[in-house]
Amino acid sequence: MEAIWKINQIGSSWKIQTCQYPHTCRAPADRFDHAQLTATIIADVIRDDLKENLELSIMSIRQLVRQRYKTVKPHYNKLWRGRELAIAQLFGSWEESYGLVTSLLEAMKVSNLGTKYQLLSNPTTHEGRRAFKCLAWAFGPCIESVPHLRPVISIDASFLSGRYQGRLLIACGYDAENKLLPLAFAIVEKEDSANWGWFMRWLRKEVIGFGKFMCVVSDRHKAIKWVFKQPHIGWNESGGECVHRFCSQHIAENLYKQCKNDEVIKTFKWVVKKKKPRRFAEGMDAITQSCPDATDYLKNVGKYRQEDKDESDKPEKVFQCFDGGYRWGIMTSNGSESLNNVFKYSRRLPITAIVEETFNKYLEWFVDRRKFALEHVNSRKMWSERVENLLVKRGNKAGSMHVTSYGDEGGEYEVKVDCERVAVVQGNHTMYVRRDFKYKVIIHSNTPPMCECLKPNLTGIPCAHVLAVCKHRNFNENQFIHPYYSASTLANTWSGQFHPYGNQNEWPPYVGPIIVPDQRLIQQGRRRHNRIPMYMDEMQGRRLGHQAHRSTRDKNQSGASSSRPYNDLVIGI
Repeated sequence: MEAIWKINQIGSSWKIQTCQYPHTCRAPADRFDHAQLTATIIADVIRDDLKENLELSIMSIRQLVRQRYKTVKPHYNKLWRGRELAIAQLFGSWEESYGLVTSLLEAMKVSNLGTKYQLLSNPTTHEGRRAFKCLAWAFGPCIESVPHLRPVISIDASFLSGRYQGRLLIACGYDAENKLLPLAFAIVEKEDSANWGWFMRWLRKEVIGFGKFMCVVSDRHKAIKWVFKQPHIGWNESGGECVHRFCSQHIAENLYKQCKNDEVIKTFKWVVKKKKPRRFAEGMDAITQSCPDATDYLKNVGKYRQEDKDESDKPEKVFQCFDGGYRWGIMTSNGSESLNNVFKYSRRLPITAIVEETFNKYLEWFVDRRKFALEHVNSRKMWSERVENLLVKRGNKAGSMHVTSYGDEGGEYEVKVDCERVAVVQGNHTMYVRRDFKYKVIIHSNTPPMCECLKPNLTGIPCAHVLAVCKHRNFNENQFIHPYYSASTLANTWSGQFHPYGNQNEWPPYVGPIIVPDQRLIQQGRRRHNRIPMYMDEMQGRRLGHQAHRSTRDKNQSGASSSRPYNDLVIGI
């Protein structure tokens, strides 16, 4: 050892100073990481870029790091931890955000009057601390817009993709232009009867109001269907408080699992929106000829329990021609689905950042759409742009129709349409020919018009046949359009004003137990950002990038947990 090393003894320790021979032990050739390049340093490198673009992928982060440190290639888990630290630095730490969310919502409530929220928590083993359970919030201007919206909402849920598991529940309304207006949000642990029941009860009490009849469009999740059977929640369908309708897109998804036939799905998506009963019958006959099993499925799909043979069929829950006008033309819950995509990257953030992102998106929408609505009113337009265009299109069709009066005092008319496409049955085959076809129209003063095509009854907008009668009798067609579609109603919908809620040091102090996250909900492994692919995606050839391997267990849960007590700590009204 003395021949190789030059060693100095310092007290009781030894220090190696020089080596006379070349150093031969080397690190593996494929090792590109560096111990001193920590996740904290990576967070400092990417923080500004991440602030500008929340969609920043791990591969993009790796490129940013390599631009700074040329020869270093950090491991995936270190890049991921660096991204998590950068998010915490930009939007607050994951744990502290739960303690700040109440102060944030109180500040928003003070500056934006009418804002409502409620936070529930569970006891913990630490004194003065409560574990977060669920949170619901709705902003004042959105609540003020409810009377100006058609009485139909869609509800849906999406998963959180941050550090803690959870679901984001959304209730969405539609303005006169069919643009989305989110009414309320909630963050819960999972989709079950207890959480959906709590959110829908809070939505009825604080946002919609008791006594207001509503149509709710959703998927066929068992917990959601359970809500409309409970008399104490405020959405009892049999008690006349609302009607529940199913999303046609979700029905098409489930139907594809049954038949795996592209043509049947296309026909169903056509027939489900049809308002004319004869068109519905034609479409169902085509489905029966292609796949009888699909017809059997559609016959039972509207039931509460699809396998119950004693329960009567409920086609009104699926098909528009049987709806009775409660849907107002809203056939899917795609509004809520679209909002899930709008907040796709916000759902990766801490809870306070999610609330702030919803506020910022509302502010952007209200400013832009209020400006558009006021310009529309100032241009002396009576109806929304969508309805104006629809009236022009139907008015052009009405110009070639022939009207026969059966007595003006009775208000009964017959409208003949030239070259209408009509189905003719010949033996076992159905052929389509062009021939004259007649529709019966009934118009009385102070009542909505009636037409055999059912369009005025289902949507509140006159069809071409009614417009033809109006032209024949010199009626004012505007009296037959529902006020929900007026330009003034559109302006009132977006008239609410949002106001700044100040900096964190200006927020009202929170007095109460510290709210902490539930440690059971920490997500292990790689975060899941994309939803699992559906059969409809497979059929339509969609590519969703990296697919989440989220278990579908939550989608199959029943209402077994509905007996959980609600004696938790409640914050906010």
